[in-house]
Amino acid sequence: MAGAQHNPSRRALLGAAVALPLVGAEGRWTPDRARGDGEGSFDTPVRQAHRLLRMSGNEERWRRLAAAFDSAAAAVAEVERRSAAADRAGKLALEEEYGERLDAMYAALRRLLRAPAPDLAAFAAKIELMVDHEVATLTGGEACLAAIRRDARRLAAGAG
Repeated sequence: MAGAQHNPSRRALLGAAVALPLVGAEGRWTPDRARGDGEGSFDTPVRQAHRLLRMSGNEERWRRLAAAFDSAAAAVAEVERRSAAADRAGKLALEEEYGERLDAMYAALRRLLRAPAPDLAAFAAKIELMVDHEVATLTGGEACLAAIRRDARRLAAGAG
């Protein structure tokens, strides 16, 4: 079990070690788009390897956040199912619980959408969730949309 917990780190280290010779020793200039002033930094192979190591942890984080969202969505669906079978008084009693479950689901959705997508399949899932839940209208939705934009740029550039 202890060895299994370290496997992602070992894979990340191996991936970075293999990628390091491929990126070249000369490095490259990378503009800092967040500042918008054309300034940037010299992206050395060591920095590129560190970025690869950071990105490798995204897969496990994504799985954990996706599972939390699925669990929260299932809790909402379960309350909806009980409400559909209840009479008027029962529906009123479930209203507060439904609101709490819905709040928890949307919080889990925002956490999931703000996390970097580890691959194109996760990115596609983020887009589907964004559309299905009208994320732009949610409190905190702007940060989710900005994260999706960053994913699109990163994945289109082939950074994985």
